[in-house]
Amino acid sequence: MKKLIYLLCLLAAGSHIYAQQGLTNAGRMQVHGGNFSVAGTFTNTSTASFTNNGALTIRGNLHNAQTGMTTGTGTLRMNGASAQQITGTQPWRTHHLITQNNAGVSLVNKLEVKGQHQFLAGIIQTSGTGYLQYGNDATYTGAADNRHVAGTVRKSGTIAFAFPVGNGTVYRPVELSSIQQQSTYEVRYGQAAPYTNQIHNGLVAVFPSEYWELQTISGGAAVPTLAWDHAKEAMPAWALSEVRVAQLAGTVWSDAGGSAVGNIAGQGSITAPSMLLSGLYTFGQKSAPLPLTLVSFTAKRSGDATMLAWQTVAEQGVERFAVERSNDGLHFTEIASLTARNRSSEQRYQWADATAINRVAYYRLRCIDLDGKVKMSQVVAVTDAVSNSLALVTNPVRHAAQIRVPVEMSGKYNYTITNAAGQVVQQGSVVLAGGGIATLALGQQVLPGVYFLKLTNGTQGQMLRFVRD
Repeated sequence: MKKLIYLLCLLAAGSHIYAQQGLTNAGRMQVHGGNFSVAGTFTNTSTASFTNNGALTIRGNLHNAQTGMTTGTGTLRMNGASAQQITGTQPWRTHHLITQNNAGVSLVNKLEVKGQHQFLAGIIQTSGTGYLQYGNDATYTGAADNRHVAGTVRKSGTIAFAFPVGNGTVYRPVELSSIQQQSTYEVRYGQAAPYTNQIHNGLVAVFPSEYWELQTISGGAAVPTLAWDHAKEAMPAWALSEVRVAQLAGTVWSDAGGSAVGNIAGQGSITAPSMLLSGLYTFGQKSAPLPLTLVSFTAKRSGDATMLAWQTVAEQGVERFAVERSNDGLHFTEIASLTARNRSSEQRYQWADATAINRVAYYRLRCIDLDGKVKMSQVVAVTDAVSNSLALVTNPVRHAAQIRVPVEMSGKYNYTITNAAGQVVQQGSVVLAGGGIATLALGQQVLPGVYFLKLTNGTQGQMLRFVRD
């Protein structure tokens, strides 16, 4: 296709120019108050100067190599009959944007919008280097299941914003608000949440069907609001009061708080506290009050087996008890299931785990009622009798770390607690009694998260990994 080379183009107000072929701008070009349509690909070269103060309509692809392109005051309309792309080495900047292509628009290069974006037709598909960036005052209208952004959206500024994201089939926006300083956030929607069997900090279940990836690129904290739509992704039959925001840090989901409103079997939302955003977020289920009292749950190593025992009273409507085991205190697997007796009197249960222990094993009890509600026991730990290593009695840890001390470790030890980034958050000394249990109180600076505890006495040292609730 023959291309038209524009060195200078000043369009007067009210005029309409239609380029029936592709167009390459290598000089100075301005759309001023008029309508300018390009049927083919519009290429803006590295030597060009382009400003759109009118209405620019592109039916082919859009390519930009101009450094420092100005936003202008005009509107860019993408309304091709076949799939379109925005490519190049430099961002394409526009004040207003209209996307009106049923075949969709792919962003191979970054597209920046300062004013209003109208979703009229089609999906915007982003890539690793090409994403949609909204400015502080940017707004949009018309987003729906068949017209939204499937991929990454960024927003800069301080104004609350509902990100128009989805997966190309369903529209699933998420809102960030209460932004106290100039910030940039990145949002992406996904389905099939990972690691949903790896939970702690009071959660008993994580919604497996969808998630949002939220990142603070620069600036400060924000308040995230996640919304569900049972018709699009069916929510489990959780009580509204049990719904929380679940956050994935690393490979473990934890409770990020929040208060839910709406209808579980319809539509609703949950707003979490203000936070720096980092990771994946979805809906979680908090442990619920059950019609039973769990009096105790213990684990004791006896020979080559671990004897697990628990005691209840006032059982009513309880379906079963699931015994779960972990080798690290974080990732649990169900190893046994016992049917509940549902008697009001005191009931005692036992289970023997004959699996070998590699230094330490952690156990917890999941109590499940007939309506699917779940209550979790505390985590208990057992150690191999011949182990010469430290082990945590319970993990996660809340106020203090209780440590099983091997017989050969006695006396005064120096300790340091470092976070996942390697920063020391607490240090001091502790006296260990060989063969007993030492208690190490955690300061307020040890925030919820993953930590490493190292103890040394000049001749020997050991390290433990723990999670603070």
